[in-house]
Amino acid sequence: MRRKRNQKAPIADLPSGVSVLRTVNGAGKEFWRIRLGKRFTGGTVVKKDFPVLADARSWFFGDGQLKRATPGSAIELKQKAGAAAFVLTPAQLAEAAAAYRTLDSLGTLSEAVAFFVKHARPRGGIKSFQEAGTEYLAFLKNRKNRSDKHLKGLRSNYDRFAEDYGDVKIHLVRKDTVENWLDDQDNVSAKTRANYLRDLYSLFEFAVEQKSWCAENPCKKIEKPEGEAKDITFLRPNELESLLTLAVEHETSLVAGLALKAFAGLRTSELLILDWSKIGDSQIEISASQSKTRRRRLVSISENLKVWLAQYRKEKGPVVSLSPNGWHDAIQRTTALADEPLNLPSNVLRHSFCSYHYAKYKNENLTAAEAGNSPAVIFNHYRALVPVRDVDAYWSVLPADKQD
Repeated sequence: MRRKRNQKAPIADLPSGVSVLRTVNGAGKEFWRIRLGKRFTGGTVVKKDFPVLADARSWFFGDGQLKRATPGSAIELKQKAGAAAFVLTPAQLAEAAAAYRTLDSLGTLSEAVAFFVKHARPRGGIKSFQEAGTEYLAFLKNRKNRSDKHLKGLRSNYDRFAEDYGDVKIHLVRKDTVENWLDDQDNVSAKTRANYLRDLYSLFEFAVEQKSWCAENPCKKIEKPEGEAKDITFLRPNELESLLTLAVEHETSLVAGLALKAFAGLRTSELLILDWSKIGDSQIEISASQSKTRRRRLVSISENLKVWLAQYRKEKGPVVSLSPNGWHDAIQRTTALADEPLNLPSNVLRHSFCSYHYAKYKNENLTAAEAGNSPAVIFNHYRALVPVRDVDAYWSVLPADKQD
């Protein structure tokens, strides 16, 4: 059965785990399908079809709520809370029920709100990473009398992080943001990455303890990069297809970006500042200012990537209109909807690209040029990783409506 893509949510404010899409049957007749995933039901996936959207909406906010996992559905909450509950919309009640279910025994909804306010509204005010770094360096110079050489080294490392996250509010920089950034520094040694982490740690500690710009230091629980390389992980073709299908159905803002990472090897930091005007018919231009190596490179567009991009292509504007945290949050929401566990280790899509590209072309120089890396890194880390039988299948992953 072929599905018609619908980029705008037909029913607004659907809770996590619920999707609605317009489809056609074999006779070409259109109808609407609501899917209640395991995240919503707590168990069996429920699918129900309706001839018109109004019927689908009425069912979901009525009998469909009875499929929700405990604690109570929106209907049950209204029955227990009385007239006061009718101040909230059905979607708000559904969201509250989902929040209670997620919290389980971890705490109350009020405690969760208090935690959010603490982390989202820092007592010391809101500062960007760039602003915080500037103030910290001034503090070290004026109050701690640090040497110019020491300050120059710190400034260089902060500037490197600021190239990707300088405008991000410092209280919104999370552990996975720093981890992914460190992983992206694959053109430097493990010792250099450890130095980056050490210097970022000191800045965030200043932001927490001295200025109250952050509720916590995101670097505290990050392991120091070791000299020995970690095992490279990659996705099998069926896993990548599942991820992209989930994005098409639930998070369309991710689709083009995921495809570019999987089939062109873009780093997250490069992707999030990429403009559609830089994507041609056969190549993608990564400018020197965008590249981690500070060198311009051109990345070839594979035949299957052309198909993925064609459905979302624009003349200009950002390919992904999300912040770094928004990107990671959207991926987590998407993978949580999978019927089977879908684990995405750090940089797994870029690792997959390098592994399958080398397996296809058997040329570390070519793969290195496409990925913006060194031939030695490609040869030492991505050679003979993927099963030979999966190579052609990986480069043949297509949208569901384009498959034979």
